[in-house]
Amino acid sequence: MAYLYSRRPVANPDYKSGWAWMQLRTTEPWWIVRKTWNNLNVGYAENHDGVALTRGGNFNNSVELKNFWSVGCGSWVDYNTTYSDYETRGGPPAPIPIGQNWWVWFETDSRTWWQVGANVGGGQTWDGHYSSYQGWLELRPRSNIEFRLEPGYRADRGVSRWVATLENDEDDETDDDYIFGEQDMGRFDMTVRGTVTFSRDLTLQVYAQPFIAAVDYQNFKRLLPSESYEYVDASVYDEAEEEPDFNVGSLNSNVVLRWEYRPGSTLFFVWTHARDTSGSDGKFAFNRDWDGIFAADYGNVFLVKLNYWWSL
Repeated sequence: MAYLYSRRPVANPDYKSGWAWMQLRTTEPWWIVRKTWNNLNVGYAENHDGVALTRGGNFNNSVELKNFWSVGCGSWVDYNTTYSDYETRGGPPAPIPIGQNWWVWFETDSRTWWQVGANVGGGQTWDGHYSSYQGWLELRPRSNIEFRLEPGYRADRGVSRWVATLENDEDDETDDDYIFGEQDMGRFDMTVRGTVTFSRDLTLQVYAQPFIAAVDYQNFKRLLPSESYEYVDASVYDEAEEEPDFNVGSLNSNVVLRWEYRPGSTLFFVWTHARDTSGSDGKFAFNRDWDGIFAADYGNVFLVKLNYWWSL
């Protein structure tokens, strides 16, 4: 038997959905609370073949306290098994068991020159589970200066995702095998934004986003179309000739100086900086992967763009 290895992405415009939303809002202060927003959402989504893509709903709320801090929480619950019709890149739908997840968040008073916030979540995703941690800091030391820092980390454990399609090129054999592996994933990213307004006509904007991730695949299995999985030996990759575990890292940044030298006419000076790393270890090691970004080869691009408003 001969197999071919495939990683072909496909577009998925085949989609229809319906949602219902109800909100209860309170505006009378009580205890330490000024206002609340309480939302209930239910919905479904499916493709035009009737394959269930979403079946579930969530409750979420936001509470504004008397000190102008805000807090909130929410939870999503599936009420039926759903499927992904794109995961196998053109193959049969992959089943996603019924799951639940939750999140809580807070943010401080937005009227001050500084503000912090955080969001923590977790629960089930596909047939595994995840935990997520996000935070942000915003500084406005002067009326013309803004700075925002947003770090985030997510870990997935035991999540079955597609890694390869082993294609059968013999007509008298069985259908293609869609091979999945249980992911252990760690991912960290941080977004940095800053703006300095020198005058009404002159501004400087800075953006940067370092990103690192590692994915380790274990417990390989074969998809039994639209039903479940059958575990297989890792030797199925002997002919695939590609190790599925991977590490990636990147740093993308740009600096834009914008000058409106006359009404409607603007001159831009742009500097873009990019770095990328990759590996096949599959283990998340923050210090190693973070240092690897700044040791990687990089590229710089400088652009000048001129807009002129021609008025007749």
